[in-house]
Amino acid sequence: MTILLIQGPGLAADPALPPALPTQPHARLELAACDSLDALLHCLASERAQRAELVLLESCELDRAQCACCGPALRQALDALRAPYIELHDRADQGWEDWLRPRHAALAVVAIRDDRRARYAMALAIAQRTCARLAA
Repeated sequence: MTILLIQGPGLAADPALPPALPTQPHARLELAACDSLDALLHCLASERAQRAELVLLESCELDRAQCACCGPALRQALDALRAPYIELHDRADQGWEDWLRPRHAALAVVAIRDDRRARYAMALAIAQRTCARLAA
């Protein structure tokens, strides 16, 4: 099973992240780094995202203008995903569900302030359990 990690624009590059998945026969991690909101939308709509069994979506913080501009397209892209997805945020108030109101809501929202490594660890643990359940 493929877990696709999509990193949103404006996130600082860190060669140690994401951590490798522990060896498991049923899951592998692929990375897609997006340098703009357009790239993020394109990645969500890509064949790669549609083939994934689970999507981890590490978002950037969006201001009001960006929300107004890309909100409908982002909602449509999330609703079109076939796979469940997990949102990763620095703060709980960055979650997309409250303002986007997608029909295809996140499986989980992981928000851990100022600790990107802990966000990844928690999201990957949820992802692995989900993949194991789907593979059974």
